[in-house]
Amino acid sequence: MKSTAKWLQGQKGFEDVAALARDCMKFIQTFVSAVSQSTPHLYISTLPFLPSNALLDKVLHGKFCGIAEVAVGHPADWPNIDIHLLGHTSWVRSVAFSPDGTKIVSGSSDNTVRMWDVERGVQIGSPLLGHTEGVASVSFSPDGIRITVRVWDASQGVQIGSPLQGHTDWVRSVAFFPDGTKVASGSDDNTVRVWDAERGMQKWHMEHPVRMCDDGWVRGPKDELLLWVPCALQDPFYSVYNTLVIPKR
Repeated sequence: MKSTAKWLQGQKGFEDVAALARDCMKFIQTFVSAVSQSTPHLYISTLPFLPSNALLDKVLHGKFCGIAEVAVGHPADWPNIDIHLLGHTSWVRSVAFSPDGTKIVSGSSDNTVRMWDVERGVQIGSPLLGHTEGVASVSFSPDGIRITVRVWDASQGVQIGSPLQGHTDWVRSVAFFPDGTKVASGSDDNTVRVWDAERGMQKWHMEHPVRMCDDGWVRGPKDELLLWVPCALQDPFYSVYNTLVIPKR
C-alpha cells in the first residue's frame, strides 16, 4: 500500500486514488489492534470512527446498515499515531529526520546507528555497526543519501570510506554543509573539525572556537564578542550539548 501511495503521488488524474491509498495506510495504523483480534470488528469497531474528512469515509458511508454512529465528538481527521521505535538496547542519544521526512536515523549508547520508516514505524535493514563507543550525534546529508558521524550510505546501510579520525574525545555534534560536500563535527576535545564528505579527509580544524568567559561574554576564535549571558544563566547555557548559538547583532 505504501508503494502504491508513493507511486501515485504527483500523478495527474489520480489524486483521489492517491488520497484513498493514504487513508488505507492510516486506517491500518489506527485500527490494527481491533482488526487483528476479531475480523467482524473490521466493520463494527472501525467504520463508526472513520474521520469525517477522510475520503475512505465518503466511499464507505451508507454502504453498511446497522453500524453504530458517534453522536458527539466524531473525529474530523485521522489521529496522530504514537509509534514506539523499538530496537536500541541502550540510551538513544540523537535522532534526525531525512530531508524528505520519510526516514529517521538514530544513534545510541549501544554503539549502533539505526534507520526507521516513519510511516510504518519499523526499522529499515540491520543496525549500522562499526562504532566502538556510543553514538552521540547523527545527521542526514541534504540529499538524504548519506548519514554521519561516520559516513554511511543511507540506502544500502554500508560505511562509505574510513572513519573520520582526528578527534581525541567524544564527538557531540555533527552536521552536513548545505551542499553536502563537507561535514562539520564538534567534540569534547574542544575542537571543531571540517571533513571532506566524499573522501573522509579532514580539511581544517579550529581549536577553542567559542568559549564562555568569566565576565559572561561568549567570545569567538578571534576574541570577538558574540553574546553576553547573565550570571544566573551561565552554567546551564554553556554546555557541550548545545549545537548552535546565533548571536543577536
